Amino acid sequence: MEFITAIYYLFIISTLFFSTFFLIIYFEKWDKKKQDPVAKNPKPLTVLIPAYNEEESISETLQCLINSSYPQDKLNILIINDGSKDRTLEIIKKWHKKYPKTIQYINQKNQGKAVALNNGLKKVKTEFVAVIDADSFPKKDAMMRMMGVFETEPDTAAVTSNIQIKQKDTFLRKIQDIEYTVIIWIRKLLQHLEAIYVTPGPLAMYKTRVLKKLGGFDRKNLTEDIEIAWRLLSKNYKIRIAIDAIVLTNTPTKIKEWWNQRVRWSAGGIQTLLKYKNTFLKKRYGMVGVFVIPFFSFTMFTSVLGFTVVMYRIFSEIIFRLYYSIISHFVDAGQITNFFTIPNSFTFFGIVLLFLSIFYLLTALLSMGNKRSFNIKNGGILALIVFTIFYVSLFPLVLLNSIYRVMFGIWKW
Repeated sequence: MEFITAIYYLFIISTLFFSTFFLIIYFEKWDKKKQDPVAKNPKPLTVLIPAYNEEESISETLQCLINSSYPQDKLNILIINDGSKDRTLEIIKKWHKKYPKTIQYINQKNQGKAVALNNGLKKVKTEFVAVIDADSFPKKDAMMRMMGVFETEPDTAAVTSNIQIKQKDTFLRKIQDIEYTVIIWIRKLLQHLEAIYVTPGPLAMYKTRVLKKLGGFDRKNLTEDIEIAWRLLSKNYKIRIAIDAIVLTNTPTKIKEWWNQRVRWSAGGIQTLLKYKNTFLKKRYGMVGVFVIPFFSFTMFTSVLGFTVVMYRIFSEIIFRLYYSIISHFVDAGQITNFFTIPNSFTFFGIVLLFLSIFYLLTALLSMGNKRSFNIKNGGILALIVFTIFYVSLFPLVLLNSIYRVMFGIWKW
């Protein structure tokens, strides 16, 4: 068997395996009726908000927190202004003046999100601490439900939320809405493996003691929310997700913004992978060594090689068939070969993979209650088609760009 064919089959088999694997977990573990509990006795909580040039959104974020069902006498909000150049600090001061007992702030020169969070963490005296981006907007009961998870599972170190897109006003955002739904669905399934590998910035909650014990967030990592999750798992701490704790967030509206964001996420993931590479298959590092590192490494490898091979096979086949058809015509062979109808294993497995991907996608969307993606009038069906056929094909290119940037230390976007 030639090398290219072997890589292609490895890509197909691995994709089929992991898709089937997650579907099995879903059908065995998913409980549609179970809801995340609301905290009966919420503990004092500090919410850290790192902010850099967030004048357009920070007021709405603060209003959401003030309007939340979390008892205000137990809620502390600490904003870290990371050297903003716009009106962010001015807006923060107005909110502090309006709610002096609840809202405090730190003003620092621009040092990055991780440093801002660590400086805020030093001030935290409550048993629990939450992190929220300044352009994210939690639903009224989100933090109460996240705290409810800590009450029912007291050995949990961190709880993540259900991140949804605030506005589906552009076609790109409608596609991202599908993506976010699938991501949250997978994250819930990973909980059953004790392998949730990210505590996202839009809203995550931690035990303060654990976060401080681990030294806070990694200032050198592009995605501190991925790295801290891997560190928690490597120390055998539990991470949970509260599906009913919904937080809305803003997402890119332009392709360039989307590309830069995904490349940054991917590059941060690669940084984290390299940092924890020595945990590979070592049980003492928990699920990071046993599952997360192998899973990440293998999927990255097969994603890049599989994409390369698929593109090579498609274009080489098209070129060959076109060339053969033209030659046949000039030598009067009597029939021009139709290369679109010639059956082979490449086509067969491609079709199988397509149908499995569609089933996988529909299962995720329906189980998460995302019916808007099936609305023909608002472009939902078209977004589904584009997501399935084209959108997911961009991620190997994002990964390749991220690998290049990490290799050569290119951090500017």
